[in-house]
Amino acid sequence: MRRTSDVLIKVCEDGYEYLMLVEFQTRPDRKMGRRLLEYTAMHHRRHGKPVYPVVINLTGGSRQDEQYIMECIDLTVVDFNYRQINPR
Repeated sequence: MRRTSDVLIKVCEDGYEYLMLVEFQTRPDRKMGRRLLEYTAMHHRRHGKPVYPVVINLTGGSRQDEQYIMECIDLTVVDFNYRQINPR
């Protein structure tokens, strides 16, 4: 399956370089956290830089989780956080 993200911006702040990954959503998506994790890992692997993930919900809406957690037995395998913006 081919994955593509919406916007990837190279940022340099006070000598610190990172990538800002911005995804636009027209409606809430319960699986957004998992998909954003895939995009973040893909860009981190490809570019070797830290990635700051952001979701912008174009229709506003209620606040959703800004975290994706995957656990297996007694181990937290993934604890992924991202920024969510809900313009009003």
